Amino acid sequence: MISRQRNKTSLIKDLMAASEGAASLVVQTHSERLKEEQKRENQKKKEQELALAAKASEFSSGVKMGFANMSSAPVKPVKEELYRYEPPILSATLPAPSWDELEEGGYLHHVRRASPQAMAGGYSEHYACLRALQDFMSSHFLS
Repeated sequence: MISRQRNKTSLIKDLMAASEGAASLVVQTHSERLKEEQKRENQKKKEQELALAAKASEFSSGVKMGFANMSSAPVKPVKEELYRYEPPILSATLPAPSWDELEEGGYLHHVRRASPQAMAGGYSEHYACLRALQDFMSSHFLS
């Protein structure tokens, strides 16, 4: 916004330079110029406000913020056969120890313990131990 002091000084300078008959014309042109400047400033303010409102409602990628574009339709459940564990069939030349033998032989002390979340999903340390033994035996007893 143009300061009032600057407007006053420019008006006074123009009035001093003008002849007496042109004083009313100088005042009129100054008032018109002030109105135009105020209109431009108001328009700039409105454009800035609109730009801020647009920025607040969407990301830079153009994706809208909020829940306006989200559908509230429920997800349909899918009927599938439940998972059933089937133990792997190992060759006869590589006998795998039973779960009891893994515990009694101390094999499970060398495997990381299963987390409660993994145990809830049906996983136990026995699977990791059997996998490690199978990898070892298959790599050392290949002929």
